Amino acid sequence: MTKRLLSVLICTLPERKNSFDRLINELNRQRSLIPNGEELIQIETDDTPRGEISIGAKRNLLKDAALGQYIMGIDDDDMIRENFLQLMLEGCYSGKDIITYSFDYYVDGKYLKTMVMNRFLPDGNDHCSKHWATNYNKTHRFKINGHYHLCAVKRELADQVDFIDENNMEDVTYSNALIPLIQTEFHIEHTLLNVYFDSKKTPNV
Repeated sequence: MTKRLLSVLICTLPERKNSFDRLINELNRQRSLIPNGEELIQIETDDTPRGEISIGAKRNLLKDAALGQYIMGIDDDDMIRENFLQLMLEGCYSGKDIITYSFDYYVDGKYLKTMVMNRFLPDGNDHCSKHWATNYNKTHRFKINGHYHLCAVKRELADQVDFIDENNMEDVTYSNALIPLIQTEFHIEHTLLNVYFDSKKTPNV
């Protein structure tokens, strides 16, 4: 099978077709604008119906199917910004262990805060790209070490850890297991994703 530079992994459910279609259509649109995008970027999805397997097991199946030198996940009800894939590839070409960025966090449709996913900032950052945050707001900007399932991680590092076979906290335990393995970072100082939390939503599995 052909190796790829980046694998984008999406867990979904049949009843989430509308949000999934919105995300996958935007991913495919961006991939089509990148020279050799089909060869560089794998988009792998799993729509196993609710209750058949845990979200952690589903993420592991996708990770095992990934062909990329880097792998990352996106949740099916989130939305990428228009330059998401272009900037993620820029990071992958750096050869760093992890490609981090910022995301806007919404609760019940209302913007709450901007989360900066990074390992080394503000001190000792290996790289900070030329792209600056589009909506920098010191009052609403928070640094976190986590949510690394949303970041592009070198395949050889991701292969050393698994998601727990559970419906909750599987992303947190994966992130915590990755932290001691990460030595270098390419940080894209740009908001690349909108993450939506619906307090009334049924859990993913």
